[in-house]
Amino acid sequence: MQMIDIQAVYEQFNTLSASTKFMIAGVATFFVFMYKTFATMYAENDKNIQAVAIKKNELLYKLQAGLSIYEKSSRSLQDQNELINKLSECIIYFDYKLRSKIELFYSNRSEATLNVIKIAIKNEVNKMPIAIQEVSTVEQFILFSIKIVRPVFSVMVVLMYFVLSIFIYINVSQTIGWSAKINMICFFGVIIISFFLLTILVDSLFNNMKSVRFSIVQGLYLAFILLMVFPLRIDWISPIFLIITQFVLFIFFIKSKK
Repeated sequence: MQMIDIQAVYEQFNTLSASTKFMIAGVATFFVFMYKTFATMYAENDKNIQAVAIKKNELLYKLQAGLSIYEKSSRSLQDQNELINKLSECIIYFDYKLRSKIELFYSNRSEATLNVIKIAIKNEVNKMPIAIQEVSTVEQFILFSIKIVRPVFSVMVVLMYFVLSIFIYINVSQTIGWSAKINMICFFGVIIISFFLLTILVDSLFNNMKSVRFSIVQGLYLAFILLMVFPLRIDWISPIFLIITQFVLFIFFIKSKK
């Protein structure tokens, strides 16, 4: 394998014009600035997520203890109100189904509803990670690599969107007729939406491999949205129809995640 000759690259760079050097320096500066911005943003986001997770774990343990105390109490109106106060402190950390059950218990004070809540709380507690967990060297390397690659991926996405926007503008401006222009915009719109969803999916993988969990229905919605790119090559299928279909599927996909 031939090694890169640094001296030759440097000499080749010196032969470039001043305007070209300035442009390269500007692009490099922009890349570094964007990388630092995204790296800082991801670091702050990871800190916030960790802080929220710690707070959630503390409240869950207190809630589990409160449920145990309530079981041994007289279950008077005051005991119920105290339990409801404990539930209200944790409700924002739960999914829609569990929140609905808790809100139902606010109104009916039913033992059957409370039993469902207790089972769900127990499952949440069992899913909590160990506070002090040994991390292997391989896992440390993977985590370090993800921290390095994620900002690069985000910068590349921004640059690709920027280049794609210029490309769309040039093509649309050179297209004659409003009907053709709208078709051209929808054509690229289908590509951008599919690319946007793909970047979200990849970023979710960077965040946490376990966070990318779809039901069969959600997976089908996502697959159809991404596959809308391929019919663009079929002349009799209008890009306007495809982008409307993508938009409708995207709405159903968002609703299916609630």
